[in-house]
Amino acid sequence: MEKILPFLLLLGAAFSGCSNGIYVPPEEPPSGAEVSGRFREHLNDDFTVDLGFESHLPIVVVDTQGESFELTRYWNSESGYAVPIPGAKLYMASVISVYDAGAALNKITDTPAYQTDAHIRLSLEPLAPFDPVEKVDYQINLRDQGGNDKKLALLGMKSRSEWILRGNSSDGSLIRNYLAREVSKQVMHNTPDLRFCELLIKSTGGYEYRGVYTLCETVGEGEGLLDLDGNLPPFRKKLERVFAGSQGSVSYITWRSPYNSESIFLNTYAMNEGFADNGFELIYPFKELSRNDLEKIEENISQAEQVLYSDIPVVYVNYPKYIDVDFFVDYFIINEYFMNYRIGYSGVYIYKSPYGKIRVGVLNDNLSSFDNDKNLSADPGRTMFAETPWFIRFIRDKAFLQKLESRYSLLKRGVLSDVNMISLVDGIAEFLEPAAERDWYRWGENYSSGSFSAELIKIKYMMVRHNAVIGDAIRRMGWEENLMDSSYSNLRSSLYFFGFVALFVLCVRIGRYH
Repeated sequence: MEKILPFLLLLGAAFSGCSNGIYVPPEEPPSGAEVSGRFREHLNDDFTVDLGFESHLPIVVVDTQGESFELTRYWNSESGYAVPIPGAKLYMASVISVYDAGAALNKITDTPAYQTDAHIRLSLEPLAPFDPVEKVDYQINLRDQGGNDKKLALLGMKSRSEWILRGNSSDGSLIRNYLAREVSKQVMHNTPDLRFCELLIKSTGGYEYRGVYTLCETVGEGEGLLDLDGNLPPFRKKLERVFAGSQGSVSYITWRSPYNSESIFLNTYAMNEGFADNGFELIYPFKELSRNDLEKIEENISQAEQVLYSDIPVVYVNYPKYIDVDFFVDYFIINEYFMNYRIGYSGVYIYKSPYGKIRVGVLNDNLSSFDNDKNLSADPGRTMFAETPWFIRFIRDKAFLQKLESRYSLLKRGVLSDVNMISLVDGIAEFLEPAAERDWYRWGENYSSGSFSAELIKIKYMMVRHNAVIGDAIRRMGWEENLMDSSYSNLRSSLYFFGFVALFVLCVRIGRYH
């Protein structure tokens, strides 16, 4: 019964026009411009809003002081990557106002909960010339009156000075990023938080409605981010230092990214050998980075990759000495579940604490999940994350596959169960509906589905279909020939450890006897 219940829910949504409170118009409109209009009061035909505009979501107003955003980079076809535009301003000085009245409606005529200076730039800029109707992302650096970083705890999230306003421009459901991060927070460590809001750009012509956005925490080092120092008690730090071995005190955050000339990219084994098309861009440490520090980071990652990509069993099985396997197991499952395959090739964050192993984390971009990639059609009847760099090697390990199967089986009975996930989608969508109607009025022609409700039905359909095949796919990976087994290496290490302890105890007793 549990297996067919999600399909019954989807059929109910399609034929009754309602699923757990999600409003579905009796006749789905072909574009966002033909929605009912019941939530569009105070939103004008030119996409400006009057002073009566209100929302149950927080409202973020960016006052650009009369200036317009411009590109700071362009795509150089000869070099094959983006390069800076000479003379372009990196940031635009602006004022940000955040209206957050809690359970009450937010109005732009009220006193904002926060108002501060900020430097803003386009984030992940489009490669084509900037189109002012594009629903772009914005990178925000909060500033005090002296021009210094200013940390604020916006919308109930942790205090910080750097934020991202993400427009989710290709996602007609508006929830893919939010849904993936909410689920990820229950499974993985160090998932950046985010909140829904509606964005207005204030200029001399009034307030321009930019749509539903998510205000997102950025990825970085520090308390509440990727806390690389760990706040560990002294005895734990000593233990990590003892068992770190040759990995020393290397500490870093990096992510797999297409090359650009403004960043530091690492020279690592897998990239040099052609096992990955994109290299690792260094996120932390970036300032005051010495050449020696950079070489240590490159050496640490290359050592792990040389072992992981080795076809010699006695070498390969040692990769868990460098890599925190459990983190990669969870990361595999989450991205496979959401069919978030692009991130495996461009977007994977790996990081390392001073005396720890390499970890993976931070589910940062999920817009292409559940078959929402214009350049790649995803089949819910097959799995593909195992084909991405590093993970294509993890699945050669019997021990990794056993962990993968066990962990997925546990999660499928809980947070990743069909009933739980459909309920979560319905709850988020019902909460978002009034603002979603306004967003579809503004951006509906840019979305691939005919309506907000149609996109939600697609997500639930893909979710249920794909969840039905993941377990079998993992089991079939274990039937492959010539698999290796890192558990033997772990057993050998354990025997060495207990042998060392036994020898130490024996020496102590002999010393006492004499």
